[in-house]
Amino acid sequence: MPRKPRKKRQEWEARYASDFVAAHYPSAQVFIRLKLGSLPPPYLSDNYTEAERRALAVRQRWLDVAVILPNAIRLIECKLRAHEYLTGIAQLEAYRVIAPHTPEFEEFMPRRFEAMLVVPIQDALTEYLCHQKNLMYVFYRPLWFESYLQTVLGRQTRSTTVGR
Repeated sequence: MPRKPRKKRQEWEARYASDFVAAHYPSAQVFIRLKLGSLPPPYLSDNYTEAERRALAVRQRWLDVAVILPNAIRLIECKLRAHEYLTGIAQLEAYRVIAPHTPEFEEFMPRRFEAMLVVPIQDALTEYLCHQKNLMYVFYRPLWFESYLQTVLGRQTRSTTVGR
């Protein structure tokens, strides 16, 4: 039996981040999927080719969204799945440390860095931890989120066969 063609992969988290920014910061300057920090000096030496430096750049961290505000730079991490919320908290803590070393932010300094976790499912523990760590916690559920849940639930509940 011929296989059905695969559906095009939907980048749900990127869509979620873009929708959030459009809804909450429609006129602000934003960076989407920004590589944070810079390569350490040893990687910038003349001993590396440009291709090697690009390969080393995979060690840099990626932020979902940065919003440039008049007095702050808001670092935003968006997580769709509740089991990833704690990862988002840890990422934001690291991002606050390396963000000041990001070349794209130089022209906006000196501004303080604020960190925000955006989630579509309320979670009391995540909210508590965010407040404890001085992170903003925002609940945002777009209209298409139910469709996302159906897609994910269908994929996670599909039975599999082994060895047939």
